[in-house]
Amino acid sequence: MADHNNHSAHHGQGADQLLAFDEDYYKEFETAEDYNVLDKNKTVELECYQSMNVCCGSCTGFLSAWLPCICCCFDKPFVQIPQSSKSIIERFGKPIQIVDSGLTQINTCTDQVKQVSMKTRILELPQQRITTKDNIILFVDAVIYYRVIGILRAVYRIENLQISLLDQSVASIRSIIGEMTLNEILNDKEGLALRLEYMINQVSKKWGTLVEEILFKDIALNKETQSDMAATAKQRRLGETKLISNKAEVQAAALLKQTAEILDSKAAMQVRYLEVIQNITKSAQEQVIFLPLDPTAGTVNGGGYKNQNKK
Repeated sequence: MADHNNHSAHHGQGADQLLAFDEDYYKEFETAEDYNVLDKNKTVELECYQSMNVCCGSCTGFLSAWLPCICCCFDKPFVQIPQSSKSIIERFGKPIQIVDSGLTQINTCTDQVKQVSMKTRILELPQQRITTKDNIILFVDAVIYYRVIGILRAVYRIENLQISLLDQSVASIRSIIGEMTLNEILNDKEGLALRLEYMINQVSKKWGTLVEEILFKDIALNKETQSDMAATAKQRRLGETKLISNKAEVQAAALLKQTAEILDSKAAMQVRYLEVIQNITKSAQEQVIFLPLDPTAGTVNGGGYKNQNKK
């Protein structure tokens, strides 16, 4: 059966909710019905000519294996299957067995081997010109990673697997991106990729093929849209700059008003009054100062105060 890797761990919890990559999900790519065909083909009653070929192949294979020097003209009855590959053995054009990597024995007169790589493959999609939901033109470059899980389906259900998968992937990308706005696409690329994987796998599982991952190499805007967005961003920055400047002016005006109110208060006037007196007393010249009769103005009790400090 298929190699059931823990694909859900690769995507994380978000992918587990969107893509149920569990045991049952993998079984959809290769079911027991696919393998029932092998059992039926093995037990089918052969015609006389077919039986003769089977016997002939068994004899020549035995002689070639055990008497290679004498029967060197016969084909060897063993086939080597490389690692990460599986092979289908066909007898009279019908599949009878699936073999894993290693050395396997076949009937040289009746059997044929079809080898299929189970490795992850890379499919690079051509650049797509897609219009989003908000009428913005995008140029999308993507790469798909896929592998064969159901070897029988991949060989017998589809003529050209790679071209079919490419066409299905392109159609899915155009369909899903066309239903989204630009902000949704740019802000949720991972979610977009998961939706695409799920949509493509609904079709590719009929071909025994699993899309493991979709990577967006580039999502670009056309030049006209880029210019419009750059101009919009510039206007937004200018507006933010003016807003900050206006707020600063309002705050400065409020501080000036508050400062003026403080300076006009009685306590502030007294402080400035004492500062003036202090500066005058530091002078070396004789000065006469007339002060108001206000006991709160410091230590002055009224009258005239004569400064006679001299050098």
